[in-house]
Amino acid sequence: YTHLDMFAFSIMWLAVGIVLMLVISVIFTEPTVYKEGQIDALTGNVKYHLVVNPDSARTWKRVIK
Repeated sequence: YTHLDMFAFSIMWLAVGIVLMLVISVIFTEPTVYKEGQIDALTGNVKYHLVVNPDSARTWKRVIK
């Protein structure tokens, strides 16, 4: 490998590490929110419907059964 290859690999792994740290910190700082979301996703309790805002923009609104 050339020095450039090694540099690219190190940058890639650094980015992977940062993303993993962010994901893990979110899971541990908001455990209830994350777990509720996981349970809703697994049980299919989450539905979305399209809402038209007053400025005529369309957004998805979450509906929990």
